[in-house]
Amino acid sequence: MSDQENRKRKLYAFATIGARTERGGCVFSGCEIRIGDLPLACVGDIVTYDDGSQAVIVDGAGIKDKEGQPLANVRYRVLNGGGVLATGVTDSAGCTQRIKTNNARRLTLEIEGEA
Repeated sequence: MSDQENRKRKLYAFATIGARTERGGCVFSGCEIRIGDLPLACVGDIVTYDDGSQAVIVDGAGIKDKEGQPLANVRYRVLNGGGVLATGVTDSAGCTQRIKTNNARRLTLEIEGEA
């Protein structure tokens, strides 16, 4: 099996510019957070397709434990450096509420019981 075929079978916790989506799109834009030298793809970033069409990333994958299971019904806080931006409880898929800011900024997610 080729390296590319192996990569297709893996599930990644994040995507960066240039990453291929499940439906064959290519991540075109990213935020200020970087993985190595590549910008991380976030909600609101753009995916392009070979036919010229585009899509906007509208949702994240949720929070998962070390075994890949969703951290459901767990209390969390979202911090923006200046204080608490949001608090809540993850849903059954491990997702938080959607967080909207006026501009790109680095946020920190704190999970209850995680140090």
